Amino acid sequence: MKKKFNLVSVSIVIVMCLLFVTACNFNNNSSTDPMASGSSQNGTASTTASTSSQSATASASSKSGTASTTTSGSTQSNKVDYTFDAESGKLSVFGNGDMADYSMTNIPWLLYKTNIRSIEISDGITSIGKNAFNGCTSLTSITIPDSVTKIGISALENCRALTNLTIGNNITSIGLYAFAHCTSLANVTIGNGVTSIGNAAFSDCPIETATIPAMACNYIKNNALKTVNITSGESIPESAFANCTSLESVTMGNSVTSIGSSVFSGCTALTEVKYDGDIAGWCNITFDNEYANPLYYVHNLYMKVNEEYVSVTDIVIPDTVTEIKSYAFYGCTSLMSVTIGNSVTSIGYEAFYGCTSLTEVNYNGDIAAWCNIT
Repeated sequence: MKKKFNLVSVSIVIVMCLLFVTACNFNNNSSTDPMASGSSQNGTASTTASTSSQSATASASSKSGTASTTTSGSTQSNKVDYTFDAESGKLSVFGNGDMADYSMTNIPWLLYKTNIRSIEISDGITSIGKNAFNGCTSLTSITIPDSVTKIGISALENCRALTNLTIGNNITSIGLYAFAHCTSLANVTIGNGVTSIGNAAFSDCPIETATIPAMACNYIKNNALKTVNITSGESIPESAFANCTSLESVTMGNSVTSIGSSVFSGCTALTEVKYDGDIAGWCNITFDNEYANPLYYVHNLYMKVNEEYVSVTDIVIPDTVTEIKSYAFYGCTSLMSVTIGNSVTSIGYEAFYGCTSLTEVNYNGDIAAWCNIT
């Protein structure tokens, strides 16, 4: 009886094992069920068809000429937005407030920067951020609105196709290297509002013509410089144009009262100096030495008379002048006659040195007053 029980038990175990194996086989067959496989394939086919449809639409739009070439986006500051038109190469920047400062890797229009040919900044933007347009090597023009007051560090560095630049009167600060290595930049106008310019702001820029305030003179100096118009400011810094061997013409506003030592030293090509003031103003300019006076090379002073510049050959120093400063007419070989008012009490060192054409001096005072002039 005991042996029979054991045999039955073994039989039951074998039957259970067979049932287990059959169940496993059924599950495996279900995972490869034709319907399941079809669903998977249909899903894939649906995704592929959708993608193909989108590609076909984009392609058709491009062929028909209706595809937009304009890209738009926002900058990090969330105050400034932009659009870029790939066809014209125009970048438009608009918004309100300061533009963000950028590294060379997070400039918003980084992908397009070498294709940017023009930049228009809308009114409302108050500053151009650090590196904002650094490396826009195809840029030929930029419009900066009156709302901008600051140009950041390296803002337009390496813009090698830029030839002309106008910085408005409302801009007060130009950062370090702001326009450095703009190797085609030939014409620059800087407004009278600028009070701060960073070192090397115009380094490696072959500027030929500059219209600038006096404080900017040291920053645009280079061997290509030919014409300078100083529109405002009282003092021209020491050696500002020293050894600018291509400099031919200088125009100075009547606000200039001081010219530092050796400002025009080595300017051997200088042939013309124009002064927007009068004789009284010229006599009042402090020249630190003979090389501070452009007449050292030019020998001929031009002053405005009825909106035209005329060569000064005969001068009358008015009674309002009490002092003729040192070097005032140094080397002015075109000067032929001088009339000195009786209010003059001092004539500076070498004021008329080298005036080899001077043949007549008239004095409106008496001998006693003449003898008191120092």
